[in-house]
Amino acid sequence: MSSGATSSTAVEGINEAAGKERTDGWIWSFKAQPQMSDKELEEWIDEGDRVQWFRAEAEMQRWQEEWEIKQADFLRCICMFSTMSDVWQALGKDNIKGKAAYAKKKSAMFKAMENEARSKLSKAGHGNLPDLLVPGNRKILADYVEEERLKYVIPELM
Repeated sequence: MSSGATSSTAVEGINEAAGKERTDGWIWSFKAQPQMSDKELEEWIDEGDRVQWFRAEAEMQRWQEEWEIKQADFLRCICMFSTMSDVWQALGKDNIKGKAAYAKKKSAMFKAMENEARSKLSKAGHGNLPDLLVPGNRKILADYVEEERLKYVIPELM
């Protein structure tokens, strides 16, 4: 917006065009009342801070959940590429030349996609995550997620 307009002026313009008068929420127009003692005002401010803190915490938890879902989706994607590569490789053992060539080509394509996905996950700093896909690995995604969550716990808040 190089014209100097801000989002609030844009919203005001929309409200004016719609014939609506813009009013702020009550919390933004609150002023200390003469009959409020300093203790009451401090309690009111503390309550507002608590509400804001819990809302921020809930937003952080939603973000964390979305991040965990993305990691699980990425693992499922890698697993699917690997499985499809194996399936096409098994189909390539047919004696019909054209069918075998096509199956081998598809198998190679899915193997390349698996390798690229693993590489991108590693570059993003989660190179150990695909280890969960190794057969015989006793660690499951839920264990990994729990370990990751512990990294972000603030002991003073527990």
